[in-house]
Amino acid sequence: MTKTASKNSKKGLADFMNSSSENIDKAIKRQVEYYFSDINYPKDKYLQNKASKNPEGFISLKEIMGFNKLKQLTKSTEAVIKALEGSTQVEFSEDGKLIRKRQPAAVASEEPEE
Repeated sequence: MTKTASKNSKKGLADFMNSSSENIDKAIKRQVEYYFSDINYPKDKYLQNKASKNPEGFISLKEIMGFNKLKQLTKSTEAVIKALEGSTQVEFSEDGKLIRKRQPAAVASEEPEE
């Protein structure tokens, strides 16, 4: 193998690894956001029960990490946090150990101030 072919081979592998990592991130994001989606969450008594035990509605990220479909994608809480950066569906506690459905933004009152 020539040096050029070797470089191209390594570049191709790096591109594949980056692409693969991006695809895993997207799959993680899609899966976790589904758990907390308006389609699933209202029907998911298990998640609702867990969230009701926390005054702010958070659920342990470790709990979510135990779900079968997410376990197939990753065992890394760091990967889940990274994949969900900027999510409009979920948010994490400040320490990154808890996750919850993002609350809709409060609508500003249109009543004039006195």
